[in-house]
Amino acid sequence: MVKFSFVTLIAVLCVAPICAVQAAKMPVPALLPVDVRIVVDVSTHTPAAKFDMNRQGLELLVQSLPDSAKAGVWTFAHVTRLVANYGPADMLWKQIAAIHARNLKQTSRSSVLADALRVATWDMLDSDRGVSHVVVFSDGHMSKGRGDKHVDKTRDSLLQEWAAQLKLARVVVHTVVTGEEGDVDLLRQIAHLSGGTHQRVDNIEQMQNFVLDVLQFAQLQPQAVVDDSGRFQIAPGAEVLSLMWLRQDADVIQPTLLRPDGTRLSRYTPLEKGRWLLAERFEMASIEEPQPGWWQVMGAQPQKIAVFGEIDILIEGLGSTVVPSVESSALIKLYSAGEHIENTDFLDLLSVRAWLNSEDERVSLPVDRVGTGFEAFFVSLQDGSHDLEVQIIAPTFARQIKYPFAATNPIKVEIVENQAGEAVAWVHFSHADVDYRSVKSTAKVRKPPKVGSLVPGIKLPAGLWQIPINETEGIIEISFSMSGNSLNKKGYFLKTRPITLTLPLQENVKHVYRFDAKGNLIARPEPIELAPVSSNAGSAQGLASTQDPAPSQLPQAAIRTSPTSNAQGASATSAISATSATKVRLLPLWFAGLIAAINLGLGALIWWMFRCAPLGFELRQGEIEAT
Repeated sequence: MVKFSFVTLIAVLCVAPICAVQAAKMPVPALLPVDVRIVVDVSTHTPAAKFDMNRQGLELLVQSLPDSAKAGVWTFAHVTRLVANYGPADMLWKQIAAIHARNLKQTSRSSVLADALRVATWDMLDSDRGVSHVVVFSDGHMSKGRGDKHVDKTRDSLLQEWAAQLKLARVVVHTVVTGEEGDVDLLRQIAHLSGGTHQRVDNIEQMQNFVLDVLQFAQLQPQAVVDDSGRFQIAPGAEVLSLMWLRQDADVIQPTLLRPDGTRLSRYTPLEKGRWLLAERFEMASIEEPQPGWWQVMGAQPQKIAVFGEIDILIEGLGSTVVPSVESSALIKLYSAGEHIENTDFLDLLSVRAWLNSEDERVSLPVDRVGTGFEAFFVSLQDGSHDLEVQIIAPTFARQIKYPFAATNPIKVEIVENQAGEAVAWVHFSHADVDYRSVKSTAKVRKPPKVGSLVPGIKLPAGLWQIPINETEGIIEISFSMSGNSLNKKGYFLKTRPITLTLPLQENVKHVYRFDAKGNLIARPEPIELAPVSSNAGSAQGLASTQDPAPSQLPQAAIRTSPTSNAQGASATSAISATSATKVRLLPLWFAGLIAAINLGLGALIWWMFRCAPLGFELRQGEIEAT
């Protein structure tokens, strides 16, 4: 027994330093400073109005960074220049960077994006560095040398050499474009590969929303929950309270803050610890060591409230781009001073709620306690931009965090009818790790019990394929496949599960199917009614798609509306049209008469061949056989 204890003690003494070293190497997200590198395109490709929008977005991003962050600003055209040194983003650095942002000018027509990205990430392989966020303001143009071969070579170098190392090097790239020209797909693919966000903006309001999303990704700090009257609670221990108002052209309301002791703060109040900044497009207040208790916002509600130093809310399992599946979820964890909160008694006091905010709806998500974390499950995650909003309610504080992300499925199929009445499948393909120029799309169409046939897709720009369906009526099975090369030159193949479709389709109705990364159907879709092409035809077709057929009528999928048959059989189908907007094609009268005559002739022929013989004939036949 003594020997076992001595051996155990020796093992513990030997293993403990190793465990301590490993624990020290593990990054603690809450303690790492925010690292933002800003890269701005100053080439003459960008129109003057769009370039001015980029300058305003740059100034807003620079002034909104926390003082503890590390940041730098580079501009690129024919060459890359450092305009704001990379270092602590204190008040002096922000003033210098803001001056450079206001005085930016366009230089040459060349736009060497590859060199700018490599210069801004010179320390990519540094193991002691935390997560770096690279923000690119550009219109997507890229040129180096003469001819398209140099552009293609530069593009391949970015995707296959530099972008492939982003996740391993903990570099997140966020891209914003102000136009549709240029290599916009390249910027979008680089952002998705690294786990960043990509947005296309048309006005200053959208640019401000992009900056807010970038700040959410880089800071990921909890916000105070503000009620309808503008009140929110600050608990003891908060280091900095930061508020931001986005100023519109007609915004003349002066925002003010009411502290728990009754003191009113405004843009004209001198702050002992903090500052109040008034810029052209935004206004922000940063208050150090805020007084604990209930605060109140007087006037316009702020667009962003951040509370630093009190508690950190981290989201795991959710990147900026998500491929939805049946088991899509996000894990919510709480940190205090860089350490994960594992006190179960404290966690039992919390009430955690989550919502999925989309463009036109807000859906509550189920949340379950999983060990020392909380898991939020996405019941139905549609394609598009979303916000995961998490609220944590405690006896002394209430905090929330919004995590912006985009949900994209690799394959989305829309099946509609063209003008000729033929079914056509439009295949949308999106995958960050794939070389789009090598991808081919094919559909396998099978009408049971026949053997399926392969139909190649017609490639269109931006990952879109058009595939005609050769069958015209009946039940068919159709599956889609995408084949090509990944960025690492390896082969890529994705095949979906077969879906069942009944032809002909309902007119003015679109069938939408979404598939995950394994080719599984996300959910059984509902047909989407399209807008009618014309007023006369649209009213009848829209009525046919919304009314339920009578029990004596044919199923909707088997009924076909034809302009020719409608004109010929208008009088014969008036009774059916009174009860249903769908008209049934009738057989011509001459064809029915011909069928009746043929049936009558066949009946007479059969009667003549098997008619009964006369009685005399049977007797004579019997006498002959007897003799």
